[in-house]
Order: sequence, then structure tokens, then C-alpha cells
Amino acid sequence: RLSEDPSRSVLLLEAGPDYGSFSDGRWPADMLSAKAIPLSHDWVLRDGTGAELDLPRARIIGGCSSHNGCTAARSARADYDGWTRLGNSGWDAELVVPMLDWVHESFRVRRYRTDELTSAQKAFVEAGVRAGLPWADDLDDVAAGPGIGPMPVNIVDGVRWNAAFAFLDPVRHLDRLRVAGDSPVHRIMFDGTRAVGVELTD
Repeated sequence: RLSEDPSRSVLLLEAGPDYGSFSDGRWPADMLSAKAIPLSHDWVLRDGTGAELDLPRARIIGGCSSHNGCTAARSARADYDGWTRLGNSGWDAELVVPMLDWVHESFRVRRYRTDELTSAQKAFVEAGVRAGLPWADDLDDVAAGPGIGPMPVNIVDGVRWNAAFAFLDPVRHLDRLRVAGDSPVHRIMFDGTRAVGVELTD
């Protein structure tokens, strides 16, 4: 969004690698496949004792959207409006829903058809209906109540459509945008309260 302004220049620093646009064809196959959650680019986070945490986080352009489970769920209208009532202006559903529409369009979100579900997924949905949950054909509807049905997903022809594909690829050609991969930031440098630069770890 910043790069849309021709008076700005934008530098995007990514701690992990940047494999370029989807059309470049350089992305590792495991990061593209929506069939599993890959760990090849995991941060391997650790707790204070050094023990590894079971908390996969992706160190790659696109962040966790590049290795997540590809579900693209919205919350309910009551949640957004409730946050506004608690004093968080700008979160009411009337303002948020158009942004969610834009994000879902960029992520190419679609709903699985019932005939696309695996046998395990079908069994899960059928069990939910038998347990009393209403069938929900559109889990994107913020006005809908509780229900169960096929999840909306950001999968395009078996590919996990991540944030880099959704938001960076359309603007990578701009001269005023530079993407620097393998650039972990150690700290942000300030002049008073104004950020004036960053210091990389190497």
C-alpha cells in the first residue's frame, strides 16, 4: 500500500529468503504445496531454557502465510462491533468488512465444495451436524451464527497462496519498492521518538 504513493520509496526487509514472485518459479515445492505444513523455513523458537517450542513460525517472505494451514476465516459481526463498543474505534464491522473483502480477493479465497472434502473432513462436518450444529454453506458471512461446513481456503490449484503472492507480486515491478531477503534486523535506531534506521544482525 505504501508503494502506491509515487513520492515514497519502500524497503522491505525479510529475515528469511525471498524467492521472488510466484511466476519466477523459484519457490521450494514444500512451501507451495497446500497438502502439509512445511517446517523447512521454521524459526525454531525456543523458551528461556533453550527448549524448542512447538510453535511453527515461518522465516521466509510472506511470513506464516507461507506455511500455514490455508484457512481464511472471518470473525462475526458481533465481535467487531463489540471491540468498537469497548473503545477500539475503527473495528466496527461496517469498516472492517470491505477490508476483509479486499484481503480475501487478494488471497484468492474460495470455499471447498462438499465433493472436494476428504473422507475425514466429510465425517467431521457430518458429525457436527448430527451434534446439532446448523449446516453453514458460507463461513465468510460475518452476520451468520454458529454453524459447520467447508472452510474458506487460500489455495489456488493446490498452491498455498501466501501474502507475498497476494500483495507483493502485484507491485514488485515498481522501481520505488525494494525487497531485501536474508536481512534479519537486530534493532531499530531512533532519533528521539523518530525511527531513522535499522541495524541488521550481520
